[in-house]
Amino acid sequence: MTRAERIRHGFSGVALAGATAAHTFMVHITARIVARPDTAQALRNVLPALVEPSRNEPGCVACPLSWRSDMPHELQTSEPERTQADADAHMSMPRVPAAIAAARPLLAEPPAINSYALLR
Repeated sequence: MTRAERIRHGFSGVALAGATAAHTFMVHITARIVARPDTAQALRNVLPALVEPSRNEPGCVACPLSWRSDMPHELQTSEPERTQADADAHMSMPRVPAAIAAARPLLAEPPAINSYALLR
């Protein structure tokens, strides 16, 4: 997929393994995760292991984990799912609330998890 195609599909420079121009990404699940400043590194060490299973779900196109360069205690995931059913299946996985509960002691605030449909 070219950069122009990724942008048209709602991405800006993330290489999407297995994606083609024919894919239509319906749903993007985002999570804004804010650690307490004193627990930022601990959260950054824990989250990759929690994100990895999502990357292996059949409907998951990608699941990058990023942090704000100006606020390293603020992290974000943006997970494009192929269909609404895939997004619903992901959010109903028992590991999602378990991961939030496990991370809770490290967080400054509850994660903001939102679902977005692609605007064309």
